[in-house]
Amino acid sequence: MNCSRSLLTLNDRLVMRFRCSDCDGGASIEKSERCMREVIRSIMENPDIDAVVLSGIYDREYTGPGLDALKEIAKLISENHYWSFANLATEGCVRCKDLWKKRLKRAFEVVAGDPAAGLREFEEFLRETSERAKRGAEKCKTCRSSFVKKVLEPIVCQLKNSALLREHQSRRDYARVLQPMVRPKFLSSHLKLEPPARSELVDFYEVQGCKVRIYRLSGRLQNYYFFLPPEYHLPREHVGLVQQAWQLMLKRAPSLDTNLLRARKQIIQIVKHVMADLADEKGLRISPAELDGLARHLARYTAGLGLIETLLADEKVQDIYVDAPIGTTPVHIYHRDHEECLTNIFFTPDEAESLISRFRAISGRPFSEADPVLDLNLGEA
Repeated sequence: MNCSRSLLTLNDRLVMRFRCSDCDGGASIEKSERCMREVIRSIMENPDIDAVVLSGIYDREYTGPGLDALKEIAKLISENHYWSFANLATEGCVRCKDLWKKRLKRAFEVVAGDPAAGLREFEEFLRETSERAKRGAEKCKTCRSSFVKKVLEPIVCQLKNSALLREHQSRRDYARVLQPMVRPKFLSSHLKLEPPARSELVDFYEVQGCKVRIYRLSGRLQNYYFFLPPEYHLPREHVGLVQQAWQLMLKRAPSLDTNLLRARKQIIQIVKHVMADLADEKGLRISPAELDGLARHLARYTAGLGLIETLLADEKVQDIYVDAPIGTTPVHIYHRDHEECLTNIFFTPDEAESLISRFRAISGRPFSEADPVLDLNLGEA
């Protein structure tokens, strides 16, 4: 797989962006071996990046501890690759050198794509070589023992103690460590799709058909408010349809009502017709109910209030706020039953500005540093 990538500087962050719209390898580091291998190799070449973004039908952004875990694997491969090949055999002993070289190369390749599988590969290599170190000529035993102690044991130890494998040694657990922020292309806010590691489910209920789960966080005073709205469960072809419809709307720039409620209804009707035409062109079978649902999703994020509409609809949520820096700090809430909670929502700076603009439009009042308090009724938003 030859991934197209670029390095960008966004808000003082060095971002490595992969173009994944045409990728058949699966635009997800935690799910795709090919994808992880390509990203790890890229990090080895650019170790100082602040974020990795896989941009496809869904955008997946890896930052913070998740990115640090990937950097740790990349560094482990880079440093041990040189050291391992420099210590393939003791002086004057080359009998196993070619075999070990091939085995190491294969094992490092596996680590880059699936560290858990790579760990198993190195553990097997260690076991076999340790057994062979007990047999043969004294010269061979010395050479094999040296290779075990200088190369294989340190690599196995480092892999076992890496952030990605310290508690979980299976690919299905990577998502809990990497914790990417994900959004369908037509959204601006990001969600984390997995609750934090070592969290405990303490409550769950539904809000307008959306499942809400409350987790107790290990070592923190706050709880964790976690939800995944319906648009995060859409089939890829439906997400692509919404994205194309939105792009066409932006190009055509239809005249919309200045009242956001009426504009929202307009968008629903316009987008339904546009998506119906697109679906027909693509030969995609989609029901009127599905078209209506997709149009409402898009309207929610354009003329509506986006993800916080779920929070506003939850009668147990009594306060919503976000601290700086926006983009790296999650939205916080105060919950009637669970008090202060972090959420899995992350606004982008653009999304925060957009919300402020919508609040101004709804209220007809100013909101700025000079007027830092804005009272409004969201009942008709």
